[in-house]
Amino acid sequence: GGMFATHPPTLDRMTDLKALAAKQAVTGTPTLNRDAYRTSLAAYWPLFIDDQIKLNDFGATDFLISNLASEGWTAELYYARGELYRSLGTADDINQAIGFYRLAVAAPGVPVEAWRGLGLSLLRGGQASEGQAALKEYLAKNPRALDRAMMSMLAGV
Repeated sequence: GGMFATHPPTLDRMTDLKALAAKQAVTGTPTLNRDAYRTSLAAYWPLFIDDQIKLNDFGATDFLISNLASEGWTAELYYARGELYRSLGTADDINQAIGFYRLAVAAPGVPVEAWRGLGLSLLRGGQASEGQAALKEYLAKNPRALDRAMMSMLAGV
């Protein structure tokens, strides 16, 4: 019981929602408005990816990213794959992450966090000057970054 004592069971909710949906009149051709949806979620994308990666299930996360990319790779998806590979941390994975981040920052609509990921990966891969330059770009593009102090230190600012 407790606070959920008045909440109907899942099967009841599913049945009720299906019945309510069936009563709704549908006119015209339904549209997905995929672009509007992506635009409205863009600010939250880095948080979604961070949460997904923290599940520590590389296969599932890779499957999710690949599935989302089935209609074409975007800056957000390259960024996500870069974050995934950076999280693994081996030298080969860091090199792969760098490649994905480079694709992300070259594409339109890149999340500003891709510059941070690129910078951190380059630093980790021993490419200090390039890594610092990427972190400076991140800071320039995101002046209110919550991690500004740490990234400034790493960027040598």
